[in-house]
Amino acid sequence: MRYILSVIISLLMVANAWASASDDEKLILIITSYNPDMRSMQINLDEFNEVFKQRQPDARVVIESLDCTYLKDANTWGDRLRAIMSKYEGSQQPDIILLFGQEAWSTYLSQDDPRLKRIPVMAGMISRNTVSLPPDSINPETWNPATKDIRIDFTDFNIVGGYAYEYSLKDNIDMMRKLFPGVKDILFLTDNTFGGVNMQAWIKRELSKYPEYAPIFLDGRHSTVDDARKKIESLSPSTAIFCGTWRVDKSGEFLLGNAITMLGKANPSIPVMTLSSVGMGSWAVGGFTPQYRTFGGNLAHDCFNYLKDSLTASPITIIPGQYIFDHNRLKDFGIDSAKVPETANIINQPTSLYEQYKAEIWFAIIVVAVLALALIVSLVQLARINKLKRAIEEERNKVIEAMRQVEQVSLLKTKFIQNMSHEIRTPLNAIVGFAQVLSGSLDESLQTYADVITNNSDDLLKMVNDIIVISDIDAGKAIEKKRIPLNSLCNTAYSNAEFKKSPNTSFRFQPVSDRDTVFTSQHLVEAAITNILHNAFKFTPRGSIVMKCEISEEPKLAIITVTDNGPGIPRDKQEWVFERFTKINEFKQGAGVGLALCRAVAQAIGGSVKIDPTYTDGCRVIFSFPCE
Repeated sequence: MRYILSVIISLLMVANAWASASDDEKLILIITSYNPDMRSMQINLDEFNEVFKQRQPDARVVIESLDCTYLKDANTWGDRLRAIMSKYEGSQQPDIILLFGQEAWSTYLSQDDPRLKRIPVMAGMISRNTVSLPPDSINPETWNPATKDIRIDFTDFNIVGGYAYEYSLKDNIDMMRKLFPGVKDILFLTDNTFGGVNMQAWIKRELSKYPEYAPIFLDGRHSTVDDARKKIESLSPSTAIFCGTWRVDKSGEFLLGNAITMLGKANPSIPVMTLSSVGMGSWAVGGFTPQYRTFGGNLAHDCFNYLKDSLTASPITIIPGQYIFDHNRLKDFGIDSAKVPETANIINQPTSLYEQYKAEIWFAIIVVAVLALALIVSLVQLARINKLKRAIEEERNKVIEAMRQVEQVSLLKTKFIQNMSHEIRTPLNAIVGFAQVLSGSLDESLQTYADVITNNSDDLLKMVNDIIVISDIDAGKAIEKKRIPLNSLCNTAYSNAEFKKSPNTSFRFQPVSDRDTVFTSQHLVEAAITNILHNAFKFTPRGSIVMKCEISEEPKLAIITVTDNGPGIPRDKQEWVFERFTKINEFKQGAGVGLALCRAVAQAIGGSVKIDPTYTDGCRVIFSFPCE
């Protein structure tokens, strides 16, 4: 079922690649031994795709899987390969094939199809030695193939590159003789996989060079883990074990990692050399093994260069091996590590206290250095802070003295303004009163002059009253509140500002109920409403003015709205006009304190005053304050 699913997925990938490809694109076909989701296979494929897509983003890369999981199915691998290749005929023939894994590689090299031999191929995750697949008449469990060298025995295939590991029986036997000179017999351990059969075939060929040894083969095709344990228990002390592969035993199921540990405990006195790094870290003393690594990126570069640079091929690169040893196992056998080659990689080697805690020691040194530096910097900064603190204290005292003097000057200014305002208001009241008396007794020719005196006197008197109100607020004078009808406040304010109303301007008052009262400062609220009406009358020589009173419930606020159809105030100056001594029209009479007084009153009694920006047919001022 898993094989059928992988074939279906591959067909979908191929169809998608064909549908999106243009005629001049190169087709790269990757055939893997196992499903691409296996960890080592996936790492190589991811690396290949990442590097190749960087060099050729629009490349057509198709992945097929032979699903060569079980050796018992080896007779069918050739049919699977031919089924895959039948999808890539004619114009869909791959420009190059990449084979990942020993099973896929050997399956491909077992084909007699001339077409397959002509297609350029590269390989990765393979060994230098390989075997051809068994014919249908041979049971894989009894199969005894001959090993072949991929650089010598397959010259009829168009091999254009790749990377292969190389095992070395000679280096392992030489090292065994050096470390364990008493060994007379060698047991070779291989498992029930294609890799195990491949390694066993290679070992049998290499053993012809060592006739002095009578080899023993522990074959996973015919033995379970328990059979292997019993066999190892019965070995004589003069025997050494050469571990090749051991992932699958006779049962056909993949073994857990503790199977190797169990075999190691069966006869701990038997030395174990590893040919493929299997058993390192738990059982094997050491050995000469391939330097395993990923080649996906290297294959991507080689594939790109081959397809681009005039189809120039290169031989398969053989990756050299290395000696690797386990310090603990050397110690178990009393072997001095000086006996192993200097270039060997020794694992589990104890390190000095410095090497063992190198990072921690350097971290502690850095911490101490940082703390010392921080202490020095802190002392310097503390001295500077104390110096600055003294300077700040001196400046603070100077500022306090300056503020005291400013407060005195401000107090003197306020008292001066209040005294002068009262002194000016007294004669002004007299002038206004006598002007009104004269206005009623003079003949018509002098009446106009008397009206001018009256109006200007009223303006001057209002200006003085406004300055007195602002100075009282600035001086923090206590605000006296009382309950008063809201309509009465508005009517009084209208009477105070009525002298500014043009005969050509209509005024309409929309009051609240006569029962609605507010608890506030009568003097301040009247002054604010008077100034709002005064401005409306002054700037509306023709048209209409409406004053509307409301009381909101939540929160409890009195809201006075004065709307006119005068020239209005530009939106960008609707906040600026509330500043003191500001005037939009410099030629209009006034000191520019009316709206500033309104804002000061609103802030003093906890209310607000603003110009409605949504009203564009003139000006609408909204004054609100708490009722309670």
